[in-house]
Amino acid sequence: DDQESYNLFAMEGFMPTESWNFLDAQLTNRLKPFDTETDAGYIMDQTFRKKITEASMRPFGVAISHIGQMRNDGSTLDNADVKVPYQLYFRAPEEFRGELTDEQKFDAD
Repeated sequence: DDQESYNLFAMEGFMPTESWNFLDAQLTNRLKPFDTETDAGYIMDQTFRKKITEASMRPFGVAISHIGQMRNDGSTLDNADVKVPYQLYFRAPEEFRGELTDEQKFDAD
Protein backbone atom coordinates (compact mmCIF):
# COMPACT_ATOMS: atom_id res chain seq x y z
CA ASP A 1 0.00 0.00 0.00
CA ASP A 2 3.10 2.24 -0.18
CA GLN A 3 2.63 3.33 3.44
CA GLU A 4 5.47 3.55 5.94
CA SER A 5 5.24 1.47 9.08
CA TYR A 6 4.43 3.34 12.28
CA ASN A 7 6.04 2.96 15.68
CA LEU A 8 3.92 2.71 18.79
CA PHE A 9 4.86 3.30 22.37
CA ALA A 10 3.77 0.52 24.69
CA MET A 11 5.04 -0.98 27.90
CA GLU A 12 3.81 -2.92 30.91
CA GLY A 13 4.44 -0.23 33.49
CA PHE A 14 7.02 1.87 35.27
CA MET A 15 7.84 -0.66 37.98
CA PRO A 16 10.15 -3.68 37.55
CA THR A 17 8.63 -7.11 36.99
CA GLU A 18 9.66 -10.61 37.99
CA SER A 19 10.17 -11.76 34.39
CA TRP A 20 13.26 -11.43 32.23
CA ASN A 21 11.07 -11.92 29.18
CA PHE A 22 9.94 -8.57 27.76
CA LEU A 23 7.20 -10.33 25.78
CA ASP A 24 5.80 -12.12 28.83
CA ALA A 25 3.66 -9.15 29.86
CA GLN A 26 0.67 -7.56 28.19
CA LEU A 27 1.88 -4.23 26.80
CA THR A 28 -0.30 -1.14 26.50
CA ASN A 29 -0.08 2.54 25.65
CA ARG A 30 -1.96 3.55 28.82
CA LEU A 31 -0.26 2.69 32.10
CA LYS A 32 -1.48 2.43 35.67
CA PRO A 33 -0.65 5.55 37.67
CA PHE A 34 1.82 5.51 40.54
CA ASP A 35 0.33 4.91 43.99
CA THR A 36 0.60 8.46 45.34
CA GLU A 37 -0.70 7.35 48.75
CA THR A 38 2.82 6.12 49.54
CA ASP A 39 5.85 8.38 49.89
CA ALA A 40 7.79 6.46 47.24
CA GLY A 41 4.85 6.50 44.81
CA TYR A 42 4.28 10.23 45.31
CA ILE A 43 7.97 11.01 44.72
CA MET A 44 8.06 8.84 41.60
CA ASP A 45 4.88 10.46 40.27
CA GLN A 46 6.14 13.99 40.79
CA THR A 47 9.60 13.18 39.40
CA PHE A 48 8.11 11.59 36.29
CA ARG A 49 5.75 14.54 35.70
CA LYS A 50 8.55 17.08 36.09
CA LYS A 51 10.88 15.21 33.75
CA ILE A 52 8.32 14.44 31.05
CA THR A 53 7.10 18.04 30.86
CA GLU A 54 10.66 19.13 30.07
CA ALA A 55 10.45 17.23 26.79
CA SER A 56 6.87 17.64 25.66
CA MET A 57 4.13 20.25 25.66
CA ARG A 58 1.62 17.35 25.75
CA PRO A 59 3.25 14.90 28.15
CA PHE A 60 0.32 12.53 28.38
CA GLY A 61 -0.34 12.34 24.66
CA VAL A 62 0.34 8.77 23.66
CA ALA A 63 1.35 9.37 20.05
CA ILE A 64 -1.18 7.05 18.43
CA SER A 65 -3.27 9.47 16.38
CA HIS A 66 -1.11 8.73 13.34
CA ILE A 67 -2.31 5.13 13.29
CA GLY A 68 -5.87 6.21 14.09
CA GLN A 69 -5.81 8.20 10.88
CA MET A 70 -5.01 5.16 8.73
CA ARG A 71 -7.72 2.85 7.34
CA ASN A 72 -7.04 -0.84 6.75
CA ASP A 73 -6.78 -0.24 3.01
CA GLY A 74 -4.07 2.43 3.49
CA SER A 75 -6.27 5.45 2.83
CA THR A 76 -6.42 8.14 5.49
CA LEU A 77 -9.10 10.00 7.40
CA ASP A 78 -9.24 13.76 7.68
CA ASN A 79 -7.80 14.98 11.00
CA ALA A 80 -11.25 16.03 12.21
CA ASP A 81 -12.49 12.44 11.78
CA VAL A 82 -9.72 10.81 13.83
CA LYS A 83 -11.06 9.80 17.25
CA VAL A 84 -8.28 9.32 19.80
CA PRO A 85 -7.12 8.63 22.45
CA TYR A 86 -7.87 4.99 22.79
CA GLN A 87 -6.12 2.15 24.51
CA LEU A 88 -4.14 -0.45 22.62
CA TYR A 89 -2.94 -3.79 23.96
CA PHE A 90 -0.31 -6.19 22.70
CA ARG A 91 -0.04 -9.75 23.94
CA ALA A 92 2.69 -11.89 22.37
CA PRO A 93 1.84 -15.37 21.09
CA GLU A 94 2.12 -18.06 23.78
CA GLU A 95 5.37 -19.50 22.39
CA PHE A 96 7.15 -16.19 23.12
CA ARG A 97 5.87 -15.82 26.67
CA GLY A 98 6.90 -17.53 29.86
CA GLU A 99 10.16 -18.31 31.56
CA LEU A 100 13.30 -17.96 29.47
CA THR A 101 16.08 -20.52 29.69
CA ASP A 102 19.51 -19.37 30.88
CA GLU A 103 20.74 -19.79 27.31
CA GLN A 104 18.01 -17.46 26.02
CA LYS A 105 18.70 -14.91 28.77
CA PHE A 106 22.40 -14.64 28.06
CA ASP A 107 22.74 -15.50 24.37
CA ALA A 108 24.60 -12.69 22.60
CA ASP A 109 22.36 -13.05 19.55
